[in-house]
Amino acid sequence: MNKRTIAFVAGRSGGHIIPALTVAQSYKAADPDLQILFFTTHYPLDAAIIKKHGAFITRHITLKLGNVPFFNIFKIFFFLIFFARAFYKSLSELRASKPEKVIGMGGYISLPVCLAARFLHIPIHLYDLDAKPGKATRFLAKYADKINICFDQAKEFLPAAKCELFPYPIRFEPSAALLRQETALLQLRMSPSKKTIFINGGSQGSVIINNCVKNWLNLNPHLYSLIQIIHQTGTADPTNWQSLYNDLEIPAHVFSYKDDLSLCYAAADVVICRAGAGTLFESLFFKKPCIIIPLEASSTSHQKDNARAISRKYPELMTMATEHEIKSDNMILFRLLNRYIYPQNAPSKGLISSLNLR
Repeated sequence: MNKRTIAFVAGRSGGHIIPALTVAQSYKAADPDLQILFFTTHYPLDAAIIKKHGAFITRHITLKLGNVPFFNIFKIFFFLIFFARAFYKSLSELRASKPEKVIGMGGYISLPVCLAARFLHIPIHLYDLDAKPGKATRFLAKYADKINICFDQAKEFLPAAKCELFPYPIRFEPSAALLRQETALLQLRMSPSKKTIFINGGSQGSVIINNCVKNWLNLNPHLYSLIQIIHQTGTADPTNWQSLYNDLEIPAHVFSYKDDLSLCYAAADVVICRAGAGTLFESLFFKKPCIIIPLEASSTSHQKDNARAISRKYPELMTMATEHEIKSDNMILFRLLNRYIYPQNAPSKGLISSLNLR
């Protein structure tokens, strides 16, 4: 009797690969004999994540393909060559393994694999985690048999009849949400008597958020004795943050990257973060209030779309402030954080709305 096989494709972003691995692991838990094929790009990040979290994967296939180099005819020519190679390699692997379906998590790496699946008449299931689906998902939607979405707004950009709302695939065990704040603080060697701010710039960190925090600290020395900070700084910021916090006599737990952030979320009174879908839904999983500062990029607005959608749905927990708003008024971050440092002085809902941050 042949074993069942399911193929997954995700790459170039932990925000795609980690949820894909979480979904794959749930399939594997339901059927231990299931064969898992996992397509990623050739980038080192993909290999590192698969090596650390993909022990249950039967076969890991790498495809050499970057993002579409729009507006550069010379680079598009080479992209098409790499795309053709990726398509034929995907075709060969899928024909040999005969998976019952291909699950794509978005990104350009999904294109050759899903198109090869279409050519072989293999069902395609897409997962899109953002409020506004990416270009690859929108292109592949017409070939998909089913599209799983996290935000109801995503239906506006996709064939609604194929869409099904599903919970974001959280990587943490359900028991992690039950971890008490006092226990998490104890494990992090932090004080239960201070307000704990978790600054989460994502796996790459955020220099802009770091600079906002630095300005906030410079403007508010009277808060130093009241707070402690957990800070994922990323690797791109040259600031020695641990030394800075030590000089200010602010207790701090500082790291450039940490794979398991469950203790950090559980210990926090408030989270300052970007608007990747994973970060937002993880904060909701731990029921932590968030000040969301979405990434502003010329190539995509998906973080702003995510932040708007989730702050409208969960206004009691999520507040959005744009980079532009914070740069033009450096007191915005102070006013928002003040609600959690001095909760007895928290503004009414009407005053929060008047800040015009959503």
